[in-house]
Amino acid sequence: MLPIQRKEFILKRLSDNRSDSIANLSSLLNVSEMTVRRDLRRMFFF
Repeated sequence: MLPIQRKEFILKRLSDNRSDSIANLSSLLNVSEMTVRRDLRRMFFF
């Protein structure tokens, strides 16, 4: 999955559920927890 697709998925998931764990997101996206952390950092701090 491309980074932009992960971003859209994460934003939709957080919009629907208000919160989620990094472990759960990484499992759903089939990526490492570090990848989810980097994606979140890029989304909210840049």
